Amino acid sequence: MARVVVRSTVTGGELEDVLRPRTDLVRERDVGDHCFEAVEGPVHDYRRAVEVTPLDDGRAAVTQTVDFTLAVPYFWWLFLPPFKRALA
Repeated sequence: MARVVVRSTVTGGELEDVLRPRTDLVRERDVGDHCFEAVEGPVHDYRRAVEVTPLDDGRAAVTQTVDFTLAVPYFWWLFLPPFKRALA
């Protein structure tokens, strides 16, 4: 299983986007507590967890952790680096 961790600082509007299920490379569904699972996409196992820490200036520190297994049979290792970049 591969992991991508992305840390960022966002404004209120950007936070709403982060806390919404993705519909791009992987279509997600909300499973509660800022966690998302894949409904469709080139993955067997997929989970995105979002941690939000409010900051004093009104922004928020966000850490997104995505654990996934690509659903590509033999040459998955060729697709792993670009897939990680796309998720980040």
